[in-house]
Amino acid sequence: MHNLYEILQELDLANIHYHLGRYRDDVVTIHVTVPGKRIEVDVESDGSVSTASFSGHEDLELGVGIEKTSRTGTAKKNKKSELKAEA
Repeated sequence: MHNLYEILQELDLANIHYHLGRYRDDVVTIHVTVPGKRIEVDVESDGSVSTASFSGHEDLELGVGIEKTSRTGTAKKNKKSELKAEA
């Protein structure tokens, strides 16, 4: 069995969601996202495998950058309502 199928079978058995990409003729990339980490597994046609792992946090910062991108006044309105809620 080719390495690609073995890796996909392991991910399936572990109930880990993934999606596939093909950006070169001889490589299939498996994109895996788990809490706090994103992993890319490149499986080449000859069976060789390379991985890249990207770590980070999943905190959502509401309102960050809105003042810079919004010109409608909505950002100021939201900021005021946040201040009222904190008080």
